[in-house]
Amino acid sequence: MAHLGSHNVAGESGTKYKFNIYSLTHSFPDSAGVYIFTKRTKKNGTYRYRYLYVGETNSFKDRLSSHEKWDKAKEKGMNCVFIHRMSNSSKASRQEVEDDIKEKWNPTLND
Repeated sequence: MAHLGSHNVAGESGTKYKFNIYSLTHSFPDSAGVYIFTKRTKKNGTYRYRYLYVGETNSFKDRLSSHEKWDKAKEKGMNCVFIHRMSNSSKASRQEVEDDIKEKWNPTLND
């Protein structure tokens, strides 16, 4: 439903990826890219983010509508989803971005 802004997420390589931030009730697009289940808090006027799960998909709409980690992420405080669109991208290129971010942040729900 709501677009909450954007945020750059750095990977282990030092590359920064621009993500749009959405509420959990947002209608996710039928496009490819990388997503992060995130717990967003605000302290002293500054937002802080805890990355719970990072994944890639060829369709946010299809993948996020029935994701097997959704309930676990909500239990851990997920209150928004980061979306990095990569239209016309290959699975390998999306996987590269996903792995780069996971290596740096080690999200708790990525096994």
